[in-house]
Amino acid sequence: MKATIWNREETIWRPLPVDGSAFERLTLLGGGKRKEAELVLADGRRFWLAAGDVRLIARTGLTVQAASVDDVSLRIDYFGVGLVIRRARVGILVYRPDDRGDEEQFAQQLQAFLQSDGREELHWVVDFDLELAATSGG
Repeated sequence: MKATIWNREETIWRPLPVDGSAFERLTLLGGGKRKEAELVLADGRRFWLAAGDVRLIARTGLTVQAASVDDVSLRIDYFGVGLVIRRARVGILVYRPDDRGDEEQFAQQLQAFLQSDGREELHWVVDFDLELAATSGG
């Protein structure tokens, strides 16, 4: 019998169906491993996420503003004019093969979160990956 060795982390990614949407702002609030991310689209939709690692790629036109909230927390706003979302996705880490059951539960809760346009709470800390690009007129 061969033993399964699982000593690495793997991120299970799921897309946020906002590709092509006009971007207004991404705000990170908190510090260290305790932060929240708010994605605001130009059409008024807002998505609050408990955030783990956050990666933002911008091709052009992005402004970053950072401010201290208190002794240990920061508020960082990313915003710009004429930006659209090229790709947005969220992910959860799995550490062991038996964590794979979390994948289905995460997918179901993410679907409910997305169907509510972010009004329902997503009870997961997620990694967040966002790629922005300038609109052709931007």
